[in-house]
Amino acid sequence: LQDMANTYQQIADFKSYRDSHLQTELFDPINGSVLTELDNISKLKKAVTDAEAEVNSARKGTEKNPQDQAAGDRLSRANGNLSQAKEKLQRAIDSFKRDDANRINMFVQGAQIQQEFYKKAADAFSQLVANLNTIKERSTNGMLDGSNNERISYDKMNMNQYDEPGYSTTIKNFSSPAVNHKEMNGRCKCRALYDFTAEADDDLSLRKNDEPTILEQVDDQWYYGELNGKKGHFPVEFVEKI
Repeated sequence: LQDMANTYQQIADFKSYRDSHLQTELFDPINGSVLTELDNISKLKKAVTDAEAEVNSARKGTEKNPQDQAAGDRLSRANGNLSQAKEKLQRAIDSFKRDDANRINMFVQGAQIQQEFYKKAADAFSQLVANLNTIKERSTNGMLDGSNNERISYDKMNMNQYDEPGYSTTIKNFSSPAVNHKEMNGRCKCRALYDFTAEADDDLSLRKNDEPTILEQVDDQWYYGELNGKKGHFPVEFVEKI
């Protein structure tokens, strides 16, 4: 059904926009500034650990020989380096914490982008359900009042997979057991809008952008045509004349 095909294409467009927006507003900033700052803090923590180890080593030297001036100088330098390393680490941590509000705002924006996507998707599916229910009611009313004389062959149903999870359903309609082809005035070229996979021996598989030749029109929903030397049926709604 065309409504289903349109809905799933609409969902695919929503998803593409969502992914692009998330990349710009959330993933790129995280991979850029946030991860860079965390990596810097990790390096500064290691520098503090190394400075502490140097202080401990220098302290042992002074304990062995308290009168050794060189050992005392080494300990003094080690303590100074440790103080500087701790100050740098603390400044980096404070700077990271001050930016917490901006990071939280990024996550809020990411959540809002997801919320908008799922709301639009839900609205699209709600509309599809409403449309299908309307079609079902019309079909039921038509059969009850006898106005629908077409017989539907459900063994001619074809499911085609979309980029997004979903499918479109096409049903061959026959006015009688013997197919009554409508002759067309000359052959006509057309272009496939979607992939169509043959489900029966007399169907003609198409790939998107294929250009088969329409030989005959079976009814309002099916063409009979030829592509690359092969002939068969394919849905009217899956192609456009060119």
